[in-house]
Amino acid sequence: MNLDTFLGLIYFIVTTALMYWQNCILRNQNDIMRAEAGVAVSEPTSRKFKTYWPIFAMGAVMLLTWAAVGFDYYSRHYSFGYDPAMAWNDNKPLERVYPQTFQNESVLLDGKHFIDPIFDNVTFFYQGTAGVQVDNPQFVHHQSGKFTIASTNKVVTQTLIIENVLMEAGGCKTSAIDKGPNSGIFPPAK
Repeated sequence: MNLDTFLGLIYFIVTTALMYWQNCILRNQNDIMRAEAGVAVSEPTSRKFKTYWPIFAMGAVMLLTWAAVGFDYYSRHYSFGYDPAMAWNDNKPLERVYPQTFQNESVLLDGKHFIDPIFDNVTFFYQGTAGVQVDNPQFVHHQSGKFTIASTNKVVTQTLIIENVLMEAGGCKTSAIDKGPNSGIFPPAK
């Protein structure tokens, strides 16, 4: 059980107990006021609703509060398309990967600085959470060898699709351009 669930359970127990005690206090106050007014303690059902409407209102507010808490919990743990853990992280330096041969495997690119790597029949996996740098790479080319780049990040996947379309459109060469906020390059107007 994580901390959020534990605190939510404690909050539920305390809220339910306080609501019950408030109900008892209101019932006692109503009995006292009826006794002082000379009214019988047992009343018809229609008058009980008039007497206890604050309790029903408090119950409705409590249900709305729990609906809001449930929505908040759900929205924090299920991303609706945006995952803060997938956000770009410029604060961490790239992890250096010294001369190494990668053969018949998946290679995670995020946050890595490959120095003199050898790639043979690999699938590059890039999520777009951090930069990547590759210095002096060697690619083993043979008939059974292939190089694939994959991602589960929708933005990265769409970028790869666009790049593939451009490469197939007459052999266009694509290149990466840093379009940071201070680059002076802006997207075209709509």
